[in-house]
Amino acid sequence: MARVLVTRPEPGASRTAALLKQRGFAPLVLPLTEIFPVDGFIPDHPFHAVAVTSANAARMMESSNIAKLRHAPCYAVGAQTAAACRDAGFSHVLQEGGTADALADRLIKDMPAGAGILYLCGSPRKPVLETRLRAAQCHVEAVEVYRTHRLIPAEACRGRLAETGFDAALLYSAEGARALLALLADLPAQSFSGARFICLSADVAAVLPREWQVFAAIQPVEEELLAVLQAQFLPENR
Repeated sequence: MARVLVTRPEPGASRTAALLKQRGFAPLVLPLTEIFPVDGFIPDHPFHAVAVTSANAARMMESSNIAKLRHAPCYAVGAQTAAACRDAGFSHVLQEGGTADALADRLIKDMPAGAGILYLCGSPRKPVLETRLRAAQCHVEAVEVYRTHRLIPAEACRGRLAETGFDAALLYSAEGARALLALLADLPAQSFSGARFICLSADVAAVLPREWQVFAAIQPVEEELLAVLQAQFLPENR
């Protein structure tokens, strides 16, 4: 039974662990980052649209702020983010692609010249969406509603991981990948030699050393990530 290291924040880490068990893997849950809400100021003036590139942004929004925005068209990256926006109370959610570039293309196509767009986002992040929209003459207000903080596992947890090792690691963000690099720098190389690193996107994969066995999902959704993992551990791939 392949041991798969899950480093994403809770509660997602436990959900992923349950999926791994269903597929015959042995999950090792060790979150390396944590998500905190930020009381971002939402302007009172109207916007042509709201843009969301992470489900965390919708989940971290206060209900009073959602009330200000719920009737504006909400453009979301991917099915998971779109579902989180609907659950948060947005009444008109449009799902587009799986990347910030795809969302930018859709907004540029749909919005009039000089449109005002509120971007609900987190920190740290790559400023792909806001940069693209501003280049297209849209007025973008980026409001941070959550932040990602790095966690340092307890010495006992690091010791157990060094002893047991792992066969694969799932990586959902560039920040998570950087946190894993920091963790592995203190572990003996034999504890992860031969491990496969399965990433949600090429951007995440780019953080890791090229000499490692690194794989990226074709589309940045968890189902694709797990499909890549499963393909790596089929009998013919061993």
